[in-house]
Amino acid sequence: MAATARTMRQRLDAYVDLRKELRMQAMRLDQMRQTIGDIRSPKYEPGKASSGPGDGVARDVIALENLELRVAELIDHEESEHDDLERMICRVTNAQQRALLRLRYFDLKDWADIAFAFFGDRVDYLTEEHDYVAKCYRLHSRAVSSLVAVHRRMFA
Repeated sequence: MAATARTMRQRLDAYVDLRKELRMQAMRLDQMRQTIGDIRSPKYEPGKASSGPGDGVARDVIALENLELRVAELIDHEESEHDDLERMICRVTNAQQRALLRLRYFDLKDWADIAFAFFGDRVDYLTEEHDYVAKCYRLHSRAVSSLVAVHRRMFA
């Protein structure tokens, strides 16, 4: 499939989403590990025989193992996509574009933080921050176009 600016942005956005999902699932896994085996209040359900005390723990262990597998899959996918994107970013010739792409997609910085990283030392930064953020948007558009060109050269 031929890369376009739209498909490249979709890929970059999907990578950010993957990073966020991985972070949330890892937090969920940590919480599950901390609370596994906690004693719960028994629930009474009419018409249902009560289960033994170990049933809840067994379900928790199975859920924990399933989540561990899911997190491992997410880690593998994230690492693979990170490596692919990094290979392409390394081939972008403009240093500012490379830096912006890494700040935005690897470091998950927002536009204000990126603008500050690039222009925060300017004396008019505080009064002109909006203009500097707009410059970052334009630089981002050029960076995505550069990534598309790199992708085409790599997979031509």
